Amino acid sequence: MRAVWSGRRTAILLAFHPLSIVALGSRNRGNLHSANASTIVRLTTLDPTTLHALLTASQREGFRFLERLCEEWENGCNRFDKPGEALFGLSLGAELLAIGGINRQDKSTGRLRRFYVLPSHRRRGLGSRLLRHILTHAAGHFRRVILRTTTDAANRFYLAQGFKRAQDSCDATHGMELPCAEFSGRRKRRQQASSSTRTRSRA
Repeated sequence: MRAVWSGRRTAILLAFHPLSIVALGSRNRGNLHSANASTIVRLTTLDPTTLHALLTASQREGFRFLERLCEEWENGCNRFDKPGEALFGLSLGAELLAIGGINRQDKSTGRLRRFYVLPSHRRRGLGSRLLRHILTHAAGHFRRVILRTTTDAANRFYLAQGFKRAQDSCDATHGMELPCAEFSGRRKRRQQASSSTRTRSRA
């Protein structure tokens, strides 16, 4: 997907009946298919046309952070281009359904930002897939990821994804320790070097 910034900005009541179980199973398979059929790309440019549906939906819910994403991208304040940073979009066909990125908080901490999934496509595994992708990227650069959210739904989502409530931060509500690939790689190399030294000394 090519993106370019070019200017300003039923609840189901389940009676214990075989058909009910089949219907539920079909719905879950459909959700899994949606998640598997989606694609995630790193966004290095922004296209207001592509972002329109996400931006409009977020404003309708009372959120302004995607507005700020566009404003900060345009004025150069935050383009997710510092070391370890990245912005990703999840698409199904040509439609951008979710977005989210990681900013550098400090040398060992990343901050999840601008994470949003279209309301009509939630509870289909898309947000979880995008979040896992972002965290995999972050693990190569940071030891920890933090975030801030103010809604109960988001709180439940992040807790279900493995985040814990932050107890020691005034500007973050959740955090997660990462199995950092960079630091793990260093430890592995040190262990290999140590093992090699012991082997030579025994020889």
